[in-house]
Amino acid sequence: MVLRNWYVLVVCFFFASANVATAQTTTVDTTEAKPFFAGYPIAFFTPETRWGFGAAGVYNFFPGENKSKRPSQLQVGGAYTLNRQILSFCFYNIFLNDDTHNFFGEIAYYDYFYQFYGIGNETIFEDEELYSVRFPRVQINYLRKLKKDLFIGGFYHFDNYNITDIESEGILERESIAGADGNVISRVGLLARYDNRDNIFYPSKGVFATFKLGANTSILGATEDYQEISVDVSYYKSIKRNIFAFNFWTGMQFGEVPFQELLALGGSNKARGIIRGRFRDQQVILFQGEYRFPIYKRFSGTAFASSGNVFSSESDSFSESWKLNYGLGLRFLLDKKSETNKTNIRVDFALGSDEPAFYFTVNEAF
Repeated sequence: MVLRNWYVLVVCFFFASANVATAQTTTVDTTEAKPFFAGYPIAFFTPETRWGFGAAGVYNFFPGENKSKRPSQLQVGGAYTLNRQILSFCFYNIFLNDDTHNFFGEIAYYDYFYQFYGIGNETIFEDEELYSVRFPRVQINYLRKLKKDLFIGGFYHFDNYNITDIESEGILERESIAGADGNVISRVGLLARYDNRDNIFYPSKGVFATFKLGANTSILGATEDYQEISVDVSYYKSIKRNIFAFNFWTGMQFGEVPFQELLALGGSNKARGIIRGRFRDQQVILFQGEYRFPIYKRFSGTAFASSGNVFSSESDSFSESWKLNYGLGLRFLLDKKSETNKTNIRVDFALGSDEPAFYFTVNEAF
């Protein structure tokens, strides 16, 4: 969730761990192979939504008889605003059979509004307009281990965007922008991943790299045909109790891409400090760096910065002004007893492109 500086956010959270005994396995110690649950109610206020209320929860567990070394996770939540907006979601990341199989993705339904500023890297903040959209979302990703740390598989993503309201005489109404009348996303593709991190929730060393090649196609019911390729690489290095994390992300799209699916900077994971979608186009490059350090007991902190840009195939990306963002964050460890379940509540405050931004969520940005 991202809120601009003139928003007010009130958040309370509580947590409880489940001490459920599990059988001895050869891959996971019994002290680690225990489920863990954390839940928190949320309340927020924005000028567009008025008050909103909801709840979210995180559940870490080890399914199956042949336990994986990595905990599986479910994140489930929902919220309702006084403007009758609905957010409901379930994120899942499931490891099976000693990490041989990995299923992850999202099942959700959204009735919400989003900001739109136009397309490209020179959009104007004052041109902000809102559009309302309802859509179900199903994202299914699968990876199978080929050998140690190397995985390959595929994905299918589905969104059915039903745009219910746009601003009169705004950019979406004036210009012929793909997706402005609503559309169906039905995208299929290949995934490859290299992952030797020591912890999937709070890594202190290792590499996490994902390669994706996909096609949105009318053969599967999509309203536009386009192709996409992307590379996302993170590197982690620890020095004593301090962790240095770096992330590089780039992608390219070909064909008629609806504006909702253009590669975008911003949000809680990619260039914090930019409203998601503030800059969007068919190509993107982003560099991120983060310094993570202990503070006191379960509390830790972070300092981060990012530089990135979006551009079209006709432009020279390195001749345009890059977007620099930076900020500070606070972390609270939910399960202090487990070395595996290093799930953090994350609070970040970021500056840079336009107005200050505040983020409250679970797990690290990368």
